[in-house]
Amino acid sequence: MRKTNPPGICLALLCAVMISACSQNWNWDDSFPDGGGGGGMWGGGSSSGVISFDVLSTFTVKTNTEALAETETVPTDENDEYYNDYVENNFSAKNTTTVTFNGGNATVSGIVDGDTINVNGGNVEVRAHSKGLTLAVSGTTTEGSLKIYSEKKFQLKLNNASITNPDGAAINIQNGNCFFVLAGTNSLSDGESATYSTTEGEDMKAVLFSEDDLRISGNGSLAITAQNKVGKAGISSDDAVFIRPFTNIQVTANSSAGNGIKANDAIIIKGGVLNIETASNGSKGLSSDCYMQIDGGRVTAITTGGVDATNSADPSGCAAIKCDSVLRINGGELWLKSTGQGGKGISGDEAMYIDGGDIYIITEGKIYGTTSSNNGPWGGSSSSTSVSPKGIRCDKDITISGGNIYIRTSGTNGEGIESKATLSFTGGNTAALAYDDGFNAKTINISGGKALAVSSGDCDGIDSNGAIKATGGVLIGVSSTLSSEDGLDHESTMTISNATVIGLCGSGMEMGGTQISGHYIKTNITGNQGDYVALTDGSTPLVTFKLPRNYSSGKLILSTPSMASSTYTLQTGVTPTGGTLWMNYLEDCKSVSGGSSTSVKSN
Repeated sequence: MRKTNPPGICLALLCAVMISACSQNWNWDDSFPDGGGGGGMWGGGSSSGVISFDVLSTFTVKTNTEALAETETVPTDENDEYYNDYVENNFSAKNTTTVTFNGGNATVSGIVDGDTINVNGGNVEVRAHSKGLTLAVSGTTTEGSLKIYSEKKFQLKLNNASITNPDGAAINIQNGNCFFVLAGTNSLSDGESATYSTTEGEDMKAVLFSEDDLRISGNGSLAITAQNKVGKAGISSDDAVFIRPFTNIQVTANSSAGNGIKANDAIIIKGGVLNIETASNGSKGLSSDCYMQIDGGRVTAITTGGVDATNSADPSGCAAIKCDSVLRINGGELWLKSTGQGGKGISGDEAMYIDGGDIYIITEGKIYGTTSSNNGPWGGSSSSTSVSPKGIRCDKDITISGGNIYIRTSGTNGEGIESKATLSFTGGNTAALAYDDGFNAKTINISGGKALAVSSGDCDGIDSNGAIKATGGVLIGVSSTLSSEDGLDHESTMTISNATVIGLCGSGMEMGGTQISGHYIKTNITGNQGDYVALTDGSTPLVTFKLPRNYSSGKLILSTPSMASSTYTLQTGVTPTGGTLWMNYLEDCKSVSGGSSTSVKSN
């Protein structure tokens, strides 16, 4: 098992600085606020109406155990980094020992010479010395367990096995490299009074626990229920967890339990169906202290707990996925949801790379740990001990080069994507509809793909604490209804070259700031939600999009790859012909007709 552990892992404390609270209360409709009318307390009437961005506004996240139509290619090259993680390549079966549970008892047959198996009621302890051992486990017990010590690699086959240990781990692998194979319908559970203490130096950290690598394959199902001991897990390995296609795993950790799946060295998901639900404060769905990689399958992770403030100086919120080192997402489906205060979809401490897959993220909680009541549009200012909700957050760089990403946050201070370093888009389609900033980073770069960020509550669409650099692709930023927020906010420069850039905000902002390099148009915008707007050069549409709100006196910034210092026509309320609609952006529009027109000049 590869256990990538890059040097220099650094934890950066979350510190999103908000401006002072105000007293207005917001009414919510399907998690999104009404925009409010023109004028009013925000001084200039940018918009009204509920934002709707098709799938971004409407998708839901719920568990789904339906099998996937998957294929799998077992590597045949011994130099492949995962070659030895496949039982076909790294295990030669020689002997089979059968363990059958029956109520409060268990029977064992086929014990290999030199191996020792002790049975005490429904509790089975295996001490194996033989090579090529297969443990075939079946039957049902509500007062039993399986504990394994093995000097060699071994294969553990569960075939219609149901094991409940009221006192702790149902399966406890203390040593031995395990190939875990599923057949039929299987279940593992602890009890409400289970304890997970370390005994004689031996850990017991989960309902299914392994000190060594845990490689899971087969076409069966496994349901795990963790009922007790906060901080423990449904599945845990002190090395790595490796999950293959065709598996179907469901982990439920209730409010008195802990994480879903936890590994010290790595979590590698090649495929399969994985459903995880956790309910305790600070719990994580998938959690790796080191590397994590997702290549395929369907992962659904839902957390409903709040913040764990046991350590008041370092409170911890829930996360559907938490990775302390490098995270790579290459494919598959991810359906992630956190409903409690400070909850996150994906949280990472080191670099994050998203190269493919379909990712859907919802957070519903508001900020935790402010000095205010957390009411109103601002929700209070954050501090070093506050925990803010995020769709995706990372202490280091986030690079998105492929896939489809949809993020929706509805609680106060809930940001779509936050990088404490550089957020880069080189491909793929990314869309965030966030209460707070849609995107927030020290630097934001786009050279390919499409990226849309919308604040539905009280902040900027895109907020760079340094520069924005757009050298390709499509970048769209839509601020909140407040006239004090910007569609494209940057502290230093915004460079535009060979990219499509669209920014929308209220009347009170100098859209995009003043330090802009490249050709662009900056103008006022008036129109109704759903109206098509087109920038044309003669009869040729250069960019066409739908207004997400009603704008009475909004601000618009536009740039297209072909733009030069010239005069163009801005048309509002047009009827487009042709093209493909992504969110509210109409790509490859062939022509437009009707509407009202005004002449605009680029810089």
